[in-house]
Amino acid sequence: MADRLFFTRNISIEAFENGPDSFVIRGTLTDERHLPFRHYLSGEMREPGKVHDIIVEMEISMPELRIVSAQSRMPCVPNENCREIRGCVEKVVGLSIKRGFVKAVRDLLGGTRGCLHITQLILTMGSAAAQALWAFHSSRGAAERKARSKDLDAAMLVNSCWLWRPDGPYAAKLLGKKSPVITPVITPVITPVITIDGPAGSGKSTIARLLAAKLGLTYLDTGALYRAVALLAAEKGIAPDDGKSLAELAAGLDIGLKEAEGKTLVVVGGRDISDEIRAEKISMLASAVSARPEVRQALLPVQRSFARKGGIVCEGRDMGTVVFPDAQLKIYLDADISERARRRRLELAGRGVETDYETIKAEIARRDRQDMDRGVAPLRVPEGAVIIDTTGLTIQEVTGAIMRHACNLRANSKQ
Repeated sequence: MADRLFFTRNISIEAFENGPDSFVIRGTLTDERHLPFRHYLSGEMREPGKVHDIIVEMEISMPELRIVSAQSRMPCVPNENCREIRGCVEKVVGLSIKRGFVKAVRDLLGGTRGCLHITQLILTMGSAAAQALWAFHSSRGAAERKARSKDLDAAMLVNSCWLWRPDGPYAAKLLGKKSPVITPVITPVITPVITIDGPAGSGKSTIARLLAAKLGLTYLDTGALYRAVALLAAEKGIAPDDGKSLAELAAGLDIGLKEAEGKTLVVVGGRDISDEIRAEKISMLASAVSARPEVRQALLPVQRSFARKGGIVCEGRDMGTVVFPDAQLKIYLDADISERARRRRLELAGRGVETDYETIKAEIARRDRQDMDRGVAPLRVPEGAVIIDTTGLTIQEVTGAIMRHACNLRANSKQ
């Protein structure tokens, strides 16, 4: 058998303590070629060395093993364009590492929606995270282990491998114990209404979803409501200036919003329209539809009903000015239009949609004018809002800044 080494792939996983309720897990995937090779696109000969060096870091909450933040770096890639997709890791924020995790990751990052190497790395990290949770628990002192024992769902071992097969002796012993399965309950650290307003591409949706996960609050994607109305209006042939018909459509809709596996599912009449409402033409139509006062009035009670169920993080363009003017914390995000266009292009590329940068930039500028110049609930900075320019800032930096304000809310509520 030939023994001339020409390729190696190495995946390494490390877990670091990050306080009593979370840990950071870092995964690295490295592909290395040990012989000179011809580049498949340029045709040029290249020297042996690394062709992939990809690093993913995720913060994992304990004990529910929920991904509360994710970021990636690509120190070495075969083509510079590869780096355009590194932001795809943010799609897994909100996922819990439990049964169904593999399918959820593949649904979010499979094919042109992500990077094959990042997907493989995250799946490996998911398996390692479960081991890391048990390693963290077993490294504690006796008193802390006893106090934290309720955090561990021991039944997660069942079906994890041959040893823990359902009909095996270990699973039988485990499941034979009294109350072996404990479902973790996440108690929100605070229960306010937090609004995040701003123009398209400023980072509202990403930050709101991540913030809600960190605080244990409900994420309310209000823009999805208007997009749903816009989509169905287009299908029914209702003109965007027909306020009466649009309002009747909105009032009669059975709209369900559900946060599942890191994305917002939008269901109308049993039909999942989550992907359809994200099309660019629906985005533009939604801006026009949302300008109709009759539509806004029809959907206002729906939005406010979520706040009566507990703390929420909501994002949109009039959350802090109209929908929740008395919100405990108001945030206004902004960013340079060039940066917002770049983000939008990456978002579309992650869904397999190739669009010209200048076209996207022009559409965002047009969207800004629509939102700011409309007669009803125009885009404005809410009174008392914290303004954050996200240009040049990472998602973690923006979220961290908002978290500090949220923690101040909690501290003040105890006084």
